[in-house]
Amino acid sequence: MKTISSSATFLLKTVFPIIWITVWVVTTVMAFLLAPLDPSTDNLQWGALTAALITSAVIVWLALTIKVVQMDNSHFHVSNYLRKVKIPFSEVELVTETFLFGPKLVTLVVKRPTEFGRKIRFLPEAILFDAFRSHPIAKELRSHLPHR
Repeated sequence: MKTISSSATFLLKTVFPIIWITVWVVTTVMAFLLAPLDPSTDNLQWGALTAALITSAVIVWLALTIKVVQMDNSHFHVSNYLRKVKIPFSEVELVTETFLFGPKLVTLVVKRPTEFGRKIRFLPEAILFDAFRSHPIAKELRSHLPHR
């Protein structure tokens, strides 16, 4: 079985969000505690809170949606580390990928909903300077679809 998702998936799903949110919570608390000491920073705490909420929501969304994806000769094996589903190649109707911003996400769109929904997102191994090119793994996955 071949793993097609990034080896950094575990870190990005678990460790990174915890560190990110911890840093922003500490930063925001410090901003609120220090604001009364320096009137020139009156709006700093609200900016920190807004930035913390917005960026943390994006990080948590990404952490919850990315999956570990492996493939064999006929199926994708998708996991969120707690559950695993097996999806035949014939059930995948489309392979898409993001362009222009990082990290590059590859999405498998399946015909019928799975435990993880109809869209299975994963991070492929990073390739430098690939913003405008199709990722090789996306090309390979498209070649496995029966209706290419």
